[in-house]
This record gives sequence, C-alpha cells and structure tokens, in this order.
Amino acid sequence: MQFLTPDMVGRIATALGLDRNKVQSAISSAVPGLLAALNNVVTQPGGAQRLADAARQQTGSLGNIANMLAAGGQSSFQASQVLSSLVGNQNQNALTEAIAKFTGLGQGATGSLLGMLAPIVIGIIGKHQGAAGGLDAKGIANLFASQKDNIAAALPSGLGSLLSGTGTLNSLGGAARTTTAASDEAIREASADAARQRGTASDSSNWLYWLLPLAAAAALLIYFAARPTEQVSAGAVESTYTATSTATPEAAWKKVGDFCGIATWHPAIEKCVLSDDGKMRTLSLKGGGTIVETLVSRDDNAHHYTYKIVSSPLPVSDYVSTIKVLPEGSGSSIVWTGNYKAKGASDSDAKTTIDGIYKAGVDAIAK
Repeated sequence: MQFLTPDMVGRIATALGLDRNKVQSAISSAVPGLLAALNNVVTQPGGAQRLADAARQQTGSLGNIANMLAAGGQSSFQASQVLSSLVGNQNQNALTEAIAKFTGLGQGATGSLLGMLAPIVIGIIGKHQGAAGGLDAKGIANLFASQKDNIAAALPSGLGSLLSGTGTLNSLGGAARTTTAASDEAIREASADAARQRGTASDSSNWLYWLLPLAAAAALLIYFAARPTEQVSAGAVESTYTATSTATPEAAWKKVGDFCGIATWHPAIEKCVLSDDGKMRTLSLKGGGTIVETLVSRDDNAHHYTYKIVSSPLPVSDYVSTIKVLPEGSGSSIVWTGNYKAKGASDSDAKTTIDGIYKAGVDAIAK
C-alpha cells in the first residue's frame, strides 16, 4: 500500500492551508525527526511496550486517516495527543520548534503537520511488525536498535544540530554525534551509504527505507509503503519519456549534453559536482539525498549520452540510462530512457518513481 501518495500530500497541504511544496520539504525533515524521538522512547524503561501498544492502536487507524483527509478533514488534535503521550509535551515542543526553525514553516503549522504524521509513522511501524510477527516490546526494541544508524543518517545536518541540545538524539549515540558534526556533503554520503546498506539487508531492517521520503521533489514522489519487500526484481524494468521542443537539436543538445548541466534544468536537482575527469557527477537533491552517476558513453554528433547509477536512495539497481535529442520537424525531440531492476519495491512502484523523474526533467527541457 502506498499511503503518502502525491494526492495525499496535496490533501495534507490543503488541510493545513499550506503550500504543497513546503509541506513536501517539511515531511522529509519531520519523518526522521519523529523516528529519532520514537527511538528515544524505546530506550526508556517501558518505552518499547508503550510504542508497541500505540502501534497496535494506530495500525487500524491508517484507513481512517486517509478517509478523513480525502474528505477534507483534519485529525491533528487527536494525533498530537498520540505523539505527546509517547514523547511527552516538553520533547514534543522541542521537536516542533527545531523542525519549525529548520523548515521555516512556523511552529503552529509544524505542530499540526507532526500531529498528522505521527499516527501514520506509528501505524506503519505497527503494520510492518504485525506482518513480521514482532508487534511486542522485544520486536519494537530490536527494530529500532537495528535502525538507529539509518535514522541518524537520514537527519538533515541542520536539523540534527538543532535537535542535538534537546535530548532527542541521545539514544542515537555516536551515530547522531557523527551526523551533527559532519559537513553537509558528508551527511549526503552517509545517507547514500545507508541506502546501499539497506539494499543488502534483511526484510526486517529495510522497511525504514520507505519511511524516509524519496527526494524527487519535482515529481512529488513521497510515499510510505506499509509492507515493502526487499526482493530484487528478476527482470529488467524500462522507463521512457519523450517530449518535443521548438529548439533545434543543436540548441537542445547544448543544454542537455552538458553532463553536469542537469542541475540547471531538472527541478529535483539542487546542484551537481563533476569529477576532475568529467566522467562522474554527484547530484544533491532538493530536500536531501545524493545520487552518484558515472558516464558510460557519449556521442556529441548523434546528440546522446549513456550513464549508470553508482549509488542513490532510489528503489532501483543495475540502472543504465540514455538521454538523447532527435530531430523533430523544425524542432527537436528529447527522449530519456532507462533500464533497471526494482530494489526494495515492486516493479510498478520503481517504475512510477523513475517515470516521474524522467517526466519532470524532460518537460522542463522542452519548455
């Protein structure tokens, strides 16, 4: 099940009276912040049992939350009680204040957003652990113990610094201290390493990948899968997107052909850093996350290049892609094609993610 679909993110934004893009960005910070706070609860005496009890209650409420949002309602008052009952009012206020400062969303709006997200996150924990047969204090404790490094890696560096003095990160230990002390680039590398580790771990440790939002900002591809599988697809999946432009092939290629120029036209890319030999690019995503890609081949005369992903938080493996510009009447046609295997997701979910990335990029070029 996909819970936070683009439509659902939009409904949350509408319920809060906020800009959809701001809500999306805030979610990417709020979710790891909530997980850090819940990890703190689990390490306290009786905390794992309290979270297990709450998870059992919230597992059945996911459908109600979805229906309420679909109907234009808001359950933040009840949800805020759920969060405060677990972490305490003081810790909830500290978490709200830190996320509000980090996102610029405002403390009232941030509190309402956390109130909505808390039962979703807790409900997904319950669904996962229920399916795994471990929805009890021991199962919850083991789950969070296995995930604390990933939670620390997912925290944006600025948010980690704001939370470091509140006690929220105490239970993450050295992982949190490393995160808050490192530079932004080191944090991005840690996130990519965590993604690679999740790609080789067992089912029980990889569910968290789906709680940490994908950073394809333009495609609004934030979603939470309640029962993901970590099996890698046996067959290749293909994505292709094409759009026409009034620009000549030469003019379009001048924009597309720059291997690190993707940061100037793809709305999900914050910046691109090119290696000294020009064959590897490191893409920083809006909202956090890093993709490292290497150039396989290029043909400037034929207007195309091929690259592959070295590391990324995307739910794919064995990813190879080609982007090319073709003549189309008096203008041109931009074609982005990729082949890959799904990893930690179904083929359809992986394809939805990549299709959205391609569409957002190609449409931006073709404008």
